[in-house]
Amino acid sequence: MLFWKNMSPGRKTALFFASGGLLATIAYISRRRSYKKQAENIPKSETAEKRLKFTNKTVLITGGAGNIGAATAHAFAKEGATLVLVDLPRLCGKMREARKGLLLEGAKEVHVLGANVSNSQDVQRMVSEALSVCGRIDCFFNNAGIQGEMVPLHEQSDEEFQTTIQVNLYGVFLGMKYVSRAMMMSDKNGGPGGGVIVNTASMAGLIGPGNMAAYAASKFGVVGLTKTGAKDLAPHNIRVVAIAPGLVEGYMWDRQVRLRALFRKRQEGTEEEPSEREIKEQEARMLAATPLGRVARLSEIAEVVVFLCSESASYITGSVIPIEGGRLQ
Repeated sequence: MLFWKNMSPGRKTALFFASGGLLATIAYISRRRSYKKQAENIPKSETAEKRLKFTNKTVLITGGAGNIGAATAHAFAKEGATLVLVDLPRLCGKMREARKGLLLEGAKEVHVLGANVSNSQDVQRMVSEALSVCGRIDCFFNNAGIQGEMVPLHEQSDEEFQTTIQVNLYGVFLGMKYVSRAMMMSDKNGGPGGGVIVNTASMAGLIGPGNMAAYAASKFGVVGLTKTGAKDLAPHNIRVVAIAPGLVEGYMWDRQVRLRALFRKRQEGTEEEPSEREIKEQEARMLAATPLGRVARLSEIAEVVVFLCSESASYITGSVIPIEGGRLQ
């Protein structure tokens, strides 16, 4: 006390603030240790459950061997989903090859089925087998489709038009019809019915590009099915939405560029295959019409599908989500 009484006012002030800083530091360290201890007491399984959105959810994907289907399977695998991948029987081997990687990424289970989505019996069998191995279907990515011919409407063959409509429109209808029936049922544990259906439409189903009459008609139809289905299935706790991709990396982009370059040469009066230079020029023209100046990455499509199937999108139904880099603006 004598020491304090003999101390100058300035030194008293300095000592007061110094001791306050020391106390604040001690309190900070104490809080940090407390928070760390609390974090260590949280079970790891609980943190994993919160991180994985689709643990205990079954996701059915048609067109599972294709670029968008496969990319979406990987996106769902990272969220802990049980996957049922469907494509033509001749493509089942490709999906089985992907199975190990999907499990390593986090998929709970991966099942592979062969089916023709434009065949009613095949689709009914697909749904029945999915239910037998998984018990329920929570999310359905109704994605299988073909691009068809790229010719003017007056040159479109009847057979090719019918095939494109059969796969892209009738196939989507069959999937919606039979998967929605399965979703209406309670699961094997007595849980409530419901689910999410995401249809793959296209930018072609919003603007009607030239020389793609069959493809555009089929995708306009998918948009209509999505909007009608959303109204019909809402009372059953089923949301229905669609994505409308524009230019997307992968096989269909490469094919579209080549076919458009070929069509350009035919307009010039030649049936020759386009050269590499001509293909590059066609690619540049198509990209120039996209404000973002590039094609979409497959992961950018897949992540939108995952979002639409998640609880974060629980108030979205009947909507068609363009993913087209600004081409519609």
